[in-house]
Amino acid sequence: MSPLLVVQNLDLSYKVANSRVSALTDISFSLDAGSTLGIVGESGSGKSTLAMAIMGYLPGNAMVDRGEMSFGGRRFTSTLPKAMRKIHRAELAMVYQDPGQSLNPVHKIGTQLKEAYLISGKGSRNGAYQASMSALADVQIRDAAAIMNRYPHQLSGGQQQRVLIAMALLTQPRLLVLDEPTTGLDATVEAEILSLIKDIQLRKRMAVLMVSHNLKAIQRVCQEVIVMYGGEIVESGATAEVISNPVHPYTQGLLACLPDAPGDMPKRQLLPIPGMFSRKLLEKPGCRFGERCSAFIGDRCDASKISLRRWESTDRRVRCIRAGEIKPRDRTIVPAKVKAHGKPIITGNNITKIYENTSRARNERPANDLLNFAVPKGSVFAIIGESGSGKSTLSRIIAGLEMATSGQLMLLGHDVARVPVEKRGLEVQQAVQMVFQNPDESLNPFYTIGYALDRAIRKAEPGIRREDMLKRRTELLAQVRLDSSVAGQKPGQISGGQKQRVAIARAMASRTSIVIFDEPVSALDVSVQAAIMELIADMKEKTDITFIIVSHDINFVWYLSSHVAVMNGGQIVESGETAQVVLSPEQHYTKTLLRAANP
Repeated sequence: MSPLLVVQNLDLSYKVANSRVSALTDISFSLDAGSTLGIVGESGSGKSTLAMAIMGYLPGNAMVDRGEMSFGGRRFTSTLPKAMRKIHRAELAMVYQDPGQSLNPVHKIGTQLKEAYLISGKGSRNGAYQASMSALADVQIRDAAAIMNRYPHQLSGGQQQRVLIAMALLTQPRLLVLDEPTTGLDATVEAEILSLIKDIQLRKRMAVLMVSHNLKAIQRVCQEVIVMYGGEIVESGATAEVISNPVHPYTQGLLACLPDAPGDMPKRQLLPIPGMFSRKLLEKPGCRFGERCSAFIGDRCDASKISLRRWESTDRRVRCIRAGEIKPRDRTIVPAKVKAHGKPIITGNNITKIYENTSRARNERPANDLLNFAVPKGSVFAIIGESGSGKSTLSRIIAGLEMATSGQLMLLGHDVARVPVEKRGLEVQQAVQMVFQNPDESLNPFYTIGYALDRAIRKAEPGIRREDMLKRRTELLAQVRLDSSVAGQKPGQISGGQKQRVAIARAMASRTSIVIFDEPVSALDVSVQAAIMELIADMKEKTDITFIIVSHDINFVWYLSSHVAVMNGGQIVESGETAQVVLSPEQHYTKTLLRAANP
């Protein structure tokens, strides 16, 4: 039987100004009906461009320079003729990364589902309601009738993603394309969505193409995987084999960026992939991963074009002339140091936060409900829980960005529970700094990195001499492993990981005692996540700073923290030393988090 989807020798580029920029090079693969294929790689690898090309969704400046694609025996290009577009899109459906951006905020869910059904041409207006209800049942939405009558903002992130999948299923596609379907979701919701995708694929016997930067997510759903780098396929094969025995140095590097599962002892060090992809390599022969590869050999790895070749008479394919010679880098065991922690630097007693309800109903549920905790000086204190658990509210109260409704929060001898940051004394203001999830929202795009750091230094040390300020700026950049040349660049000129390092450096400018990280790595590629985690681990060893980390990622918390508080429904349900809580959890909710992260 012929494959459902075939991509053969595909080269694709974008027209930018008066030149063409290569996006995909020599892409070849096939997908059988009813099969599952994952495409994994960092941002800029070309994986989303490939998915958009298959869907026929590329912009007008995209051009197929070589090769071809076919679906169900029909050849097509990335820009479909109008006559063919309706047929093609009736048989393929796509689920995007951010459901909040994909759903229309001013229309009810039912209206949007029925519209998708009618546009697909699969039925009449009379059958649209029942088809929509059936699709919601397929994605295991409870109380579908009520959901049909709600707006997108009235649903959780997981519910929104289920609605998008239901919308895709309304067209009864032969191929479902998923672009980062679980990015930004809580571990438990991610596990549910991945399980749902697998269940639907098996029940409906449709093909699934899933794009992700997360190899572990791909492993849960896909039988086969393609690893992409710099617009090329660098490795492909059965997912289980690629993960258990990676051959290409880039695949090995991606896996070395993932923290071990909780309970794995001793812990192994993360090995971030150095550097970042350089587009200048597109114009040169040889390996595009070469500048970041520790096994690179000049005049051999860059002598000529490297083809994707069969590996050891199997279905594995690898684009590396040293395949088989290179073994994964040794992940040094993290020393099991027991760092002595001091007395509590922060103590919370019955901290409660109730947001004012503007409606007439008076049955508000507290965002934080009688929280009691102590953060030892010099510790890494993690607050973990799902969205809506109250963890971010608690961190903002500690930072002074929110005020508690009641309770006591002792910080450096002061009760600051109901004192906003601007009214806290200078000592307390400088002692607590916060690093937010998205550095783009905290860095002014119009000013250089140097300006942002200088401003923070001057605020912490009024009257500081210019030469001392520049010296301090260089020290801060070095502390977060950035070259001093970064100071002359604007946020838009540096990578996401570099921006997060700048945000950390700025937090350190006041010679702070406490740094709060709010989901510091959730929006980053796995290699950048590993680099930031190793940076925090290094700072933990070299300073007496107390770190508070807000996260929904139990593996991240296991790797970095010394103490943890598990939150659910506005309450701390379990707390203590991380090893004790993770290895011997007492609460059902904690056990659920652990199972979701590592099924």
